[in-house]
This record gives sequence, C-alpha cells and structure tokens, in this order.
Amino acid sequence: MENGNDNRPAVKDRLKKKEATRNKVRITMSSDIADALSEAEEAHSLAQMSLMQNEEDADVKRKLVDAEENLRVAKEAAIEDSIEFVFRNVGRKAFDLLIDQHAPTAADRKEAEKQGGNPDSLQWSPSTFPQALVAASIIHPKMTQEEVQEIWDDPDWGGDELTQLFYCALGAQQKSRIVRMGNA
Repeated sequence: MENGNDNRPAVKDRLKKKEATRNKVRITMSSDIADALSEAEEAHSLAQMSLMQNEEDADVKRKLVDAEENLRVAKEAAIEDSIEFVFRNVGRKAFDLLIDQHAPTAADRKEAEKQGGNPDSLQWSPSTFPQALVAASIIHPKMTQEEVQEIWDDPDWGGDELTQLFYCALGAQQKSRIVRMGNA
C-alpha cells in the first residue's frame, strides 16, 4: 500500500460512472385542469382542517373522504394533461460557453438600469440566454433551439411558465449531489 493509493483504480472507475444532475418540472397544458387541481387541493386542505376541529363528526369525515377522491381524480387528470420537462447539467465548460455566447448587450444593461437594477450585475442576456439554456439542457421532451423559441414566442405560454422552465434548466446546472453525513 504505497502512499495509500491501493484503491485508485476502483475510485477512478466510480468517478467515470458519475451521472449529470437532473431537474424536472411538470406543466399542465389546460388552464381548466390546472384550476380544477388547485380547487381540489384547497377543498382537501379545508376538509382536513375541519376534521381536526370536529374529529367525531361523521359528516366531516365523509367530506374528507370525498375531498380525497376528488383530489386523486384531479391529480390524475393533471398528470394526463401535463408535460414533464426534464433538464440535465450540460457541464461547467458548456455552461460557461453559453454564458459567453449570450452576454448582456448594451440594450440589456440599459433596460436593467431603467428597471432600477444594477446593469453591471447581469451575468447573461435575459432576452436570449434562458431559451438557449433550456434548449441546451432539455432531455425530455427532445426540443430544438427553434422549438424552444416557439414556446417563448407563443402568447399562450405565460411568463411564470417560461420562468419555471428556465429556473428548472438553471437548477440542473447548479444542483449538486453532495451528501452531508455528519460524523458518520
């Protein structure tokens, strides 16, 4: 056991097997189904609170059972109607290259200043980097840069939905699998 390196080959083999981190978000395609799920979640929460206050009331118990069934049905409908977007880490070098390729423009800096922000704090162009990162890191469903841009340009896609796609893609780049074991 020279220099304590007797396990180097085994560690090297394990390092080669490391997978890129992933992140995912699910977005429903129908507002009605999303609203029905929100309403079912709220009704279920209210039924649970009501049961806490009236534990012996059979009518309250029945309402909770009904709310649970309605929530189950609403979740199934939302899963059927939604798309799960999955993103993977593209690697540090590719991520840095994307940032360089989508550096903030003079117009981006001017807009940031107009909005009361610090233009020097911009790391990338908010008008091009989100779409580029989504396209570079999405693994499901498979999408091209052009298809991602179509979503960004589609008036039926709200700002929050696009922000969630971007944050999910960004989160895949910043996520780690460091395990804190304490004193174990």
